[in-house]
Amino acid sequence: MAGLVRVRSCGATIFLASSSGTPVSAIARLLAADEDTVRDVVHAFDEKPCALSRREAAPA
Repeated sequence: MAGLVRVRSCGATIFLASSSGTPVSAIARLLAADEDTVRDVVHAFDEKPCALSRREAAPA
């Protein structure tokens, strides 16, 4: 479950940084992630805004 928590917190970080206007390249460097991964997370959130807050995916 720890992997899920990390992915969810990184997703939240990406969303917050992106919504404040931080460039994809800066977010990727901050999280040591690939720029395409950052873009994928942003696009996924744009398509399904509740994806980061789904209760059934949250750790117990």
